[in-house]
Amino acid sequence: MDSLIQDYGYWAVLLGTFFEGETVLILAGFASYQGYLNLTYVIIMALIGSFAGDQLFFRLGRLQKKIWFMKGPVWEARSRKAKRLLENHQILIILSSRFLYGMRMLLPYMIGMSRVKTSRFVLLDFIGALVWATLIGSLGYLFGNVMVLIMGNIKKYELMIMVILIGLGLLIWFIDRFRRISKTPK
Repeated sequence: MDSLIQDYGYWAVLLGTFFEGETVLILAGFASYQGYLNLTYVIIMALIGSFAGDQLFFRLGRLQKKIWFMKGPVWEARSRKAKRLLENHQILIILSSRFLYGMRMLLPYMIGMSRVKTSRFVLLDFIGALVWATLIGSLGYLFGNVMVLIMGNIKKYELMIMVILIGLGLLIWFIDRFRRISKTPK
């Protein structure tokens, strides 16, 4: 497992943060604390991945291309909410879009469809991505530190801790999916 993390960990962070990535980034921060990855490189890869993902969805919004997974009543409701938020709090929404769970891909897309200047979006999105990557990556690193304080040598527990973190990430995702499905009109 050590070599797997060291060989593919940075690429997993880049790809995972392209779409959502909180769980991936927390795990990478934890792996950094354990010495498998360098936290600075984890943050850089998360910055690149999240920034590139946002730029892609912004460009798709500019082209007003329909995205197959952004269809249906749930996405329509989220789109209305995103539009209202953007009209009232443009700068704040651009800076914090990646912190709003479930809106990560939708907001850059909606911003692209709006009249926000490209240069403004790029600058604010970069700042937001930098803050997000640094904060979430550091939280994963801090989590590793706290686990050592609580459990002592966590080398023997690291697989279990990673499985629990992945499980928690999946649980949050499933709860969100269930909430969306139950809110869908029948």
